[in-house]
Amino acid sequence: MLGLMATTLLVVGRGVPPVTAPAALVLLAAVAAVLGLVAIPLHLRERWERVAASLALVAVALILGGLALSVAGRPLDVWHWLALLTLVLVLAGASALREGRRPPRRPWRVPGGAWLLAAVAAGQVVLAAGIGVAGALTAPQPPFTQLTLSRAASSEVVISLENRERSDETYRVVALIEGEEVARWPAVTLAQGERWTGRLSLPASWQSVSAVVYRPSEATTPYRQTILWNRPLP
Repeated sequence: MLGLMATTLLVVGRGVPPVTAPAALVLLAAVAAVLGLVAIPLHLRERWERVAASLALVAVALILGGLALSVAGRPLDVWHWLALLTLVLVLAGASALREGRRPPRRPWRVPGGAWLLAAVAAGQVVLAAGIGVAGALTAPQPPFTQLTLSRAASSEVVISLENRERSDETYRVVALIEGEEVARWPAVTLAQGERWTGRLSLPASWQSVSAVVYRPSEATTPYRQTILWNRPLP
């Protein structure tokens, strides 16, 4: 256990981020094993109870640690997650040293038994779902401009542009068929939340039609673009 903790601290110190999924799974399994062995050694009688409690403690540590990092304004990147897991390992190791010096304790008995545990678990699920939904509804929406190109009829397509930026915007819209420009809208001014549509007639035979949007600040760099292919379904 001490070797695992030392290795983890060494990884943090040398700046080698564990970016692979197997490494992350191994580290999480190690944390669960350490917690199962030292944080709740003999308090639960059955082995499956100890395993479930160990995995639950890891989940709780990650959730609370992620909330703490978010409140502290720290990015949720690989460095901070690794530091969080390392802290859990250190605290578990300290708990193991203290447990080794204490006399054995009697197993825990939960009043109400399995029904109480099931009710607590259900309450946690409902609370987690509520927090998740509330977070999704209140999450800041980054500004964007949506460009779509859809088939309206056999010989016509519709170009749709919607302004979801934080201010009014002016766009230049260019339509191309087979890579050659066939239509242009030089100044499409949209208020915030406003939508614009344009129609484009198609030739009898065509393979691709595309729409490209530019902004005045970057007149030569496409800001949004999309393409529609005329291919038979397989």
